[in-house]
Amino acid sequence: MKSAISKSMRSYANQNVEGSISETFRKKRMKLFEKFCEKIGRNLKVVDIGGTYYHWKSSAELLESIELTLVNIEKETDELPDKVKFIQADARSLEFMYDKQFDVAYSNSVIEHFSDFEEQMKVASNIRRIANHYFVQTPNYYFPVEPHFLFPFFQMLPEGMKKTLVKNFSLGWYEKQADENSASELVKSIRLLKRKELIELFPDAEIHEEKFFGMNKSFIAYH
Repeated sequence: MKSAISKSMRSYANQNVEGSISETFRKKRMKLFEKFCEKIGRNLKVVDIGGTYYHWKSSAELLESIELTLVNIEKETDELPDKVKFIQADARSLEFMYDKQFDVAYSNSVIEHFSDFEEQMKVASNIRRIANHYFVQTPNYYFPVEPHFLFPFFQMLPEGMKKTLVKNFSLGWYEKQADENSASELVKSIRLLKRKELIELFPDAEIHEEKFFGMNKSFIAYH
C-alpha cells in the first residue's frame, strides 16, 4: 500500500510524466521564461545554473532562439546540439566567468540544494554577477508538501525526526538511507527558502508566485 501511494505521488510530482502536476508547472514556467526573454531581446546568451539539456528538450522553439550554456557539477549525459555548450562546475565557484558574460541566467529548482544560507548567497551572487538578467525558480518553504521527499511539512520537522524518517522509509525521490551518516547528509542537502530569504538573495528582483489551489507552491525571482 505504501509503495503504491509513493509511486502515485512520484508520478504526480515527476515533470517527465505527461500531465503530471510538475510537468504542467514546468510548461507554464518555460512559457513565462520565453516571454521574459522576448522582452529583453533576440539571440540571447543564456546560462542555466545547475540545469541539464533534458530540461530544455521540449522547448525546441526557445532553444533555436538562444545560445545556451549549461553549468552543472555533474556531467551532462545527453548529446548536445551545436548551439548548446556544457561546463562542469560548481555554482558556488564561478570565478572563471566574467561579469555580465551572459544576457540571462536561468535556474530551476537548484538553489535549495545548497545546505545553508551562506552557500545559497554565493550561488545568488554569482547569478547576479555573470548575467544582466536572471530568472530563478525555487520551491516555497511554506508549501505543505516538501517537493523532494514528498512528505507533508517535512521541511519543518526537527533534524532528528527527518533522519529517523529517511533511515526507515523511502521518501519521494530518495531510497531508505543505510546509516546515520547518509541520513544526516541527505536531510542537510536541501534547504527550502522562504519568500523573505529569496528577496534577501535577490534584492533587485520581482517575485512571481506559482500557485496551487491558492497556495504559493514556488517562487520565481526575476530581473
